[in-house]
Amino acid sequence: LAPVARIPEPIAGICQLHLDTPRGADDPDIYLAARAGHILALADVPAAPPEAVAHTTPEALCDALLLREGPITISGNQPLLAAVIAALSTALLA
Repeated sequence: LAPVARIPEPIAGICQLHLDTPRGADDPDIYLAARAGHILALADVPAAPPEAVAHTTPEALCDALLLREGPITISGNQPLLAAVIAALSTALLA
C-alpha cells in the first residue's frame, strides 16, 4: 500500500506504528518514511529515531485506514503521522 500512497512533498519524516496485540504477541513495529511525495515501508529499524510514534490496536488501525477514525495514541510529530495515515487511507480506498 505504501508504494502507491502519495503525500504532499513538503511533508517528510519517519513514523513508527506500534500495534498493541492481545496476549503479548511480539509483532514487529512498522516503520514508514515519508519523503518527496511518497511513502516507503522500511524493512529495518531506521538509524535515526522516528519523528512520530503511534500506539494502536490492529482493529483501530484498520478503522483509521478504512473509516478515517479510530483511537490512535500519537507522540511526536502529529501532523506527519496524520498525513501518512490519510495518504494510506486514500490509496486504500481509491
